[in-house]
Amino acid sequence: MSTHRRFGLVLAALAVIGAMAVPRFLPTVTEASWADPESAAGSFTALTVPPPTVTACTVIPGTLGILGSFNVTFQVPTGYAVAAVGYAVANNATMAGASAVTPAVSGPASGSYTASFGTGLLGLLGSDVYLGIRIVDAGTGWGSTYKVSHGRIGLLASSSSCAVL
Repeated sequence: MSTHRRFGLVLAALAVIGAMAVPRFLPTVTEASWADPESAAGSFTALTVPPPTVTACTVIPGTLGILGSFNVTFQVPTGYAVAAVGYAVANNATMAGASAVTPAVSGPASGSYTASFGTGLLGLLGSDVYLGIRIVDAGTGWGSTYKVSHGRIGLLASSSSCAVL
């Protein structure tokens, strides 16, 4: 018998012996249970971001509807700065699909700010828009619900209106 064959037989024998020895070292299967009589309870509250208070909405139709504006007067809730206010426009009162905008903001005057949403040239053809103002918490990124105003400038600045909803 050749040396290679003997070496192969020795390796095979060691493998068989090793395979038979392994089950002795594996843990035995048992049915275990676990119970802990202790319990805990807790509660939490989510952050609620208060919306701004919108007090007025006025329209400045401009000449024939050109370069007019909707001016929304609002107050920021206690604990928030005007920098936390987010502005948007949409074509519906639910503000679905709203687009963020950056109106000109002035104030505070007697604790109120005024956001001026320009109509640009859209007033010439008539404008019907929903203006939303909300607070966005800087720490969490959570926002309040929108406070919505509805602005309308009729064709060539006729029938202009703006109302807080």
